[in-house]
Amino acid sequence: MKTQNQDRATMVAANFIVMALMQSELIKLSMRLALQNELVEWKGKLDPEALKPEEFDLLNDLEEPIVKCLVQTRDLIAAVMGDWIRLTKINEEQAFANVAAVELAQNLFYSYLLPLDQVKYDQILCDVDFLYVSICYIPKVAACLVMTGEVDLEGDCYDDFWNMETHTSAFDLLDRSDVLVDLLCGLAEKMSRQFMEFNIAWKLQEK
Repeated sequence: MKTQNQDRATMVAANFIVMALMQSELIKLSMRLALQNELVEWKGKLDPEALKPEEFDLLNDLEEPIVKCLVQTRDLIAAVMGDWIRLTKINEEQAFANVAAVELAQNLFYSYLLPLDQVKYDQILCDVDFLYVSICYIPKVAACLVMTGEVDLEGDCYDDFWNMETHTSAFDLLDRSDVLVDLLCGLAEKMSRQFMEFNIAWKLQEK
C-alpha cells in the first residue's frame, strides 16, 4: 500500500511520532526485563503497557547490562527527537493531534514490527532482538518519507526487510545533504551500534 503524498507538516509530525513509538517499545521491553530481575518487587504493581512518567525513572539506575543498553538506546532516540523539534519547529502536542500523521506513523512503524508480547525473560530477549532489527531499518524508511513525501508500505523496503535483505533500492534516493534525512540516517547508524552492544551484553550473560 502506497501512501498519498503527504504535506510537510504531516510528514514532519509522522516521523516524530515514529521515533516516539521506537522509544515507547524500548521502554516497555526494558521494564518487562527489569520486572523479571532487579525490579521483581514491582511485579504485579506496574503495567509496562501503561507506565506513568515517574515510573520511567525506575529504569535509570539499574545495573543489568542489557537493560542499561536499552535505556541508553532510549536516550539516544530522545536526543534525536530533540534535534528534530529544534530543526523543524514542530510542536509535540500538535504532532500527536494530527490524525493523518498518527495514522501514517503507526502504519509505517508496525509494518516493520512483529507483536512484542512475550512474558518469560529469555523470550523477552528475543523480542528485544527483533525490535533492534526493526529500529535499525525504520529510520531509513522514514528518511525516504522525507525525500518523497510518501512511503510504500508494501514496496521494496517492506519486501527487503521481511526477506532479511540489507539494502533496498529505495535507499538510493536518500540525500544526506538534506539535514532531516541526515538526522534519520544518523539515527539508523546509532541504532545499529546499540544493536551490537545489546548482542555483546546478551552473549556475556549467556556465559
